Amino acid sequence: MRQLVYKLLALAVGIFALGASVAFSQSLRDVEKDNLPVFTGITLGGEFTLEIRYGANYSAKLTTEEMLADFVLFGVSNGKLSVTVDERKIPAEVKRLFRGKNSPTYRLIVTMPEGLRSISLEDKAVLLSAEDRVFSPEGFELSMKESSRLSTLTFTTDQLSVKMERKAEATLDVTCDSLAVDMSGSSSLTLTQHTAKAGYNLAFNANLVVNGEAERLSISSKGTSKAILNGTAPEASFNVTNASNVNAVNLEVEQARVVMSGLCTLTQAATHDLFVNIGSGSTLVFKNEPAIHILNVKSASITPYDKKK
Repeated sequence: MRQLVYKLLALAVGIFALGASVAFSQSLRDVEKDNLPVFTGITLGGEFTLEIRYGANYSAKLTTEEMLADFVLFGVSNGKLSVTVDERKIPAEVKRLFRGKNSPTYRLIVTMPEGLRSISLEDKAVLLSAEDRVFSPEGFELSMKESSRLSTLTFTTDQLSVKMERKAEATLDVTCDSLAVDMSGSSSLTLTQHTAKAGYNLAFNANLVVNGEAERLSISSKGTSKAILNGTAPEASFNVTNASNVNAVNLEVEQARVVMSGLCTLTQAATHDLFVNIGSGSTLVFKNEPAIHILNVKSASITPYDKKK
């Protein structure tokens, strides 16, 4: 009797596995939407991968499993394109097939002319590529959160705003007049900059690596955030607090202004003037031989880079 039960159980498992295999072996289907209304932004959430291509018309194509294709929704509201899957209408038995490691396929290709001013990614959405020609030359905003990712992206615009939080990751190569970056929640950014003005605001364990040149650079870092700054910036200002760490020893700076507090560390390399206002256990390490202008030093240390080594 027991052997019969085991055989029946094995048969049931085999049938279930076969059913699942058949379900996932079916062909993918393209769901296309041509002649969309004009949009200047893209909002995407969920396990989508996104490619943005240059073209004369506004259109979108989503490739997904056949059983999910009928639940794809395209919409343009307030000048922003969104592509979603209507989870409420998907049958329960279909949802069960995509639990665990069996993630559905959502490959999205958006085609548009020049004029893209914003991208918002969240909930594991991934931007794989975007043609430089689609971005607005006047300005662009990038918002990322909830483990969204962005592969290396290169583009030129006048003003760029980047906001990252909740484990978002990105690699950017940008040319612009003004750059503003706001990071928090264990987000990670590697950025190559070619800009006149760059400002970075880091909090809550953000991680930043910067390469390239800026005429003026400012960074505010707090919490347990970390930053590595390389390249050139004739003028730089540093505001470092809490337990954060900023390494700017390979950033060529003529004049630097430093404000620090808490158990934080800054290593920098000003060559001409170094203005210092630090306290509360902070550590400032300086390279080269600048003229040091002490505004305030209280319960803190200033150490030459050679002695630190």
